[in-house]
Amino acid sequence: MKKALFVFVIFVTTVSLEIFFRSKQIPITTIDLLVTPVSILLLIFFFKSKHFYHAYLRSEFLTQCAKRRLIALVFIFTGFIILSGFMIYKGLPELFILQGVRKAFHGYTLALLGLVILTFSSLSYYGLLVNRNKKHS
Repeated sequence: MKKALFVFVIFVTTVSLEIFFRSKQIPITTIDLLVTPVSILLLIFFFKSKHFYHAYLRSEFLTQCAKRRLIALVFIFTGFIILSGFMIYKGLPELFILQGVRKAFHGYTLALLGLVILTFSSLSYYGLLVNRNKKHS
């Protein structure tokens, strides 16, 4: 029951914000409001947190994996790096123009989200390959 109430409150809040922004002709969307601060906080966390380096990049999930998982993770991280490059490429030229399905977000949101995915994938790639090589050498 609490989960249903939580989902309902989130839905009503989102719809109310959209109606408010459209009525006042404020060029911002709810996705911009949610994704932009979270993306900025994640970037700060990736670069400032020693916990991220020690807990994730040096974890057994990345350093002690079988060759099949290693190959799969390399392909997955490579795919995310390509995806993030595409997101940055599409978002940067038109930073303040609404994009996406039904004009759901601005270019800066797309570029910032691409930057977060690029950062996480690159750091994971680094943790996967460099820490694995240190472990076996």
